[in-house]
Amino acid sequence: MIRFQDFVEDLKAKLIHPLPGEKAQLLMAPASRAEMIKNTDILKKARKAAVLMLLFPVAEEPNLIFIQRQQYDGVHSGQISFPGGKIEKGDKNLIETAKRETSEEIGIPSEEIEILGQTSSLYIPPSRFIVQPVIGITGEIKNFQLQKKEVDSVITIKLKDLIGRECRAIRTVKASYLQEIEVPCFSINGNIIWGATAMILSELIEIIGSEILQQ
Repeated sequence: MIRFQDFVEDLKAKLIHPLPGEKAQLLMAPASRAEMIKNTDILKKARKAAVLMLLFPVAEEPNLIFIQRQQYDGVHSGQISFPGGKIEKGDKNLIETAKRETSEEIGIPSEEIEILGQTSSLYIPPSRFIVQPVIGITGEIKNFQLQKKEVDSVITIKLKDLIGRECRAIRTVKASYLQEIEVPCFSINGNIIWGATAMILSELIEIIGSEILQQ
């Protein structure tokens, strides 16, 4: 098993190289996505947001944090996602947005988060945001402080469990824009990760590669 710090150093080195980008993201994209973004004018009006892919060690193994959003009257109601949200006036940049939102939503202090880099931005048609994914690490986490208005629960998953093809599936989910839709997803421990979160995760996995987690 690779030590967490060795994994981090390997990931830093890989982030120096060109990103796999849209090609990796589209592996987990719903079929409806192409139709929803064919009008390129909508991208010019998109709002900016950021999410944080936060990695932390559990017995030296890299784990990744997701949140389950509360049920609400909105396009991402009840979905599993990464911590994050829209940029605010006080944010200097989208990295700061990702750290601030993570601190607010799950209680990890911004100063305890080290940023490793960013992956490719992604337009989300239902909410009309261009999202910047950010990769960060933190130390062992004893507990989470949830912003209950927005976050129902925290889900932590071993990164090695997301690498294998066996966790990828096709499922029918309820979407705000199409009621029910068949989508590619990560299906693991009873959780269905789909949509923009699955697309962002797909690129991260492509960057990391499976061989490093098998050491």
